[in-house]
Amino acid sequence: MRFCNATRCMNRLVVTAIAAVTLVGVSAGAHAAPVFNQENPLAAPADGEVYAYLDSGWFQVGTGVVFQPFTSYTITSAVGRAIGGDAVTSGSIQAWSGAGFIGQEYSGTGTWASAAEGEWADNSFAFDSTFANAEAGEELTVLVTNYHGPSAAQAFRAYFDNFRVYANDELVWSSSFEVEGLDADAEGELADAGWWIPDPLIGGLVSTTPASVTAIPEPASAALLSLGGLLMFRRSRR
Repeated sequence: MRFCNATRCMNRLVVTAIAAVTLVGVSAGAHAAPVFNQENPLAAPADGEVYAYLDSGWFQVGTGVVFQPFTSYTITSAVGRAIGGDAVTSGSIQAWSGAGFIGQEYSGTGTWASAAEGEWADNSFAFDSTFANAEAGEELTVLVTNYHGPSAAQAFRAYFDNFRVYANDELVWSSSFEVEGLDADAEGELADAGWWIPDPLIGGLVSTTPASVTAIPEPASAALLSLGGLLMFRRSRR
């Protein structure tokens, strides 16, 4: 004979009630508080429903764009500011090649555009094939930094989305971090979108797609809870 004291029976009741509700169709994760004023999709100049965040450090991507002679290039990224968060004060958008560093747009300069709270703003770095390390035949690597932290708090995070590369004003590469299979309100890895980060704990992806929640009428919920409790107490007497 199994003995069920009050504490054990209560724990079983709670577990059973949760399981019963889940079976009826409540999503495992309700939509979290939004980080931006408009999500699903994100407001321009961001794009889609997924953005990248960076607490403190850097991440990069090889674009596959090969430099050509007599060509000007522009790297543009939407940079976000969270609701209740700080503007990026020590971040950058950088251009590199296999030969080395080409240049950057740094948030400490007067040309950096800071987004309003809960919004996005484009920032760009422009250069041409006469810059050092941008010689014809080299491949462009885009690298972004944020050294505002370190902190896991949203106020110290930098947010990036909708990267674009233009050659002579023609779009030749883009990345909005949209990845298949990323669950609603879930975080993903930058590697899933083709980007590389030295430490996955300092940055990642966030899907803003709201979770689908199936509402359960109050009487039905109460009935499920009662049924779950009865089942557990019956099992406890076996």
